[in-house]
Amino acid sequence: MVARLTEAMSGGRRLVILPVDHGLALGEVDGLEDPVGVALKFARETEIDGTLCSLPVSRRLGAAGFPDRAFRIITLDSALQGNDGSILQVPVCGVEEAKVAGCDGVKVLMAWEEGLAERAHVLGVVADAVAAGNKAGLPVIAEPVAAGGIQRVEAVELERRELEAARIAIEVGADVIKIRIWDTERFRKFVSHCPVPVVALGGGLSGGSSGVLGSVKRGLDMGLSGVFVGRNVWQRPEEEALALMNEICAVVHSAA
Repeated sequence: MVARLTEAMSGGRRLVILPVDHGLALGEVDGLEDPVGVALKFARETEIDGTLCSLPVSRRLGAAGFPDRAFRIITLDSALQGNDGSILQVPVCGVEEAKVAGCDGVKVLMAWEEGLAERAHVLGVVADAVAAGNKAGLPVIAEPVAAGGIQRVEAVELERRELEAARIAIEVGADVIKIRIWDTERFRKFVSHCPVPVVALGGGLSGGSSGVLGSVKRGLDMGLSGVFVGRNVWQRPEEEALALMNEICAVVHSAA
């Protein structure tokens, strides 16, 4: 049986996913003191298509009446971040656990460090997640992120590194690529030739609502299949946050 998340995206549906998994890596986060409450409010008062969360949060959402129509995607690892830009991935959940809990897909980080040993380890983590996803019948979302001394690296190199990791993730068998938007011809070319859906990661709180909407529209114009947007929405005042998310949903869902 084809997983419903895979079916939705392969059918051309563009998605808006609300991430509330930040506590796995960052601990206490302003605006996310109650991730279950945040996910429930946005699921009930906006047209989001689902949420990205930890397995325990997903279980609590199920018990609290999270809408059946909405996807629950599980983050498989914690990304512990060093002051130098390094990221250490720590597995916290298995794909089979996510399946048993009735979730629709899983997300694995791909922290693309400078060192070969670190890259080899991360590639193994992604490959294992893909193999487990294939066995369980759950789609695997890979999230390539440049890591390790990134403060000293020019934007063009960060883009090159993340697109390199994304391409490798595709070859390994990732079903979806979640990546930051780069407003370049290189990124447009990558999206246009990518054989699997590409979705945008939202990043931290930045700018006004109009800027967030503009970024979403640019991503859709490039051919993205949806957006994951969390802090850039729920860290705003509640009324503004809900209004912005409804605008994002309208833009994404109306995109041809």
